[in-house]
Amino acid sequence: MKKATIAQNLLRHRKRKGLTQEQLSENYGVTVRTIQRIENAKVEPHFQTLSLLAQSLEVEVKELSCSEPADAPQSNTAVRKWLLLFHLLPLMGVLIPFANLMLPLIL
Repeated sequence: MKKATIAQNLLRHRKRKGLTQEQLSENYGVTVRTIQRIENAKVEPHFQTLSLLAQSLEVEVKELSCSEPADAPQSNTAVRKWLLLFHLLPLMGVLIPFANLMLPLIL
């Protein structure tokens, strides 16, 4: 079974509420063109955009998105910082003996 896309989910929830693209854009505060582009899968909306659309349609964000958003603000930033730290740890062994072995164990 094929997973529904964000565009399909948005279209389904909008029609279930009986809203036109124009009415949704007025509630959401964006242009009709933006709604059209999202529903036609021409753009991938940001997490914040999905949140506002979900709030306008009175549904959960996970009901609109087919998976966890890739650009969730805090989780993506935190993961990048940890990855950067773990990539730099081998260099610590040059400055402090055995630091490249002990610091990953501590963290």
